Amino acid sequence: MKTKLWNGRTFALLVQVLVCAASGLMYSPPTQATNQERGRALYENQCETCHADWVHGRIHRKAKSLADLRSRTAAWSTHGGLDWSSEEIDDVVEYLDAKFYHFK
Repeated sequence: MKTKLWNGRTFALLVQVLVCAASGLMYSPPTQATNQERGRALYENQCETCHADWVHGRIHRKAKSLADLRSRTAAWSTHGGLDWSSEEIDDVVEYLDAKFYHFK
């Protein structure tokens, strides 16, 4: 007895696989605004009580570059016991840079 290669069940399975694959290809990472919003939320909830806006705008501020800002944010994450992930640190840095520093 000869088996058909393409029966209805096989075709339905193929369509499901293609739809799943296509949805994975259409995934887009969070937008910059989303990252900045998460950075803002992290900053406002964890840092703002001690770091008022004037800290970032003072003439003799400590951060002199984007890399320096990231280094200082990572250090304060550790110092404050926040244990932020690398992505969370990047989001806070992105927020701070957009709002105060404008290194980019």
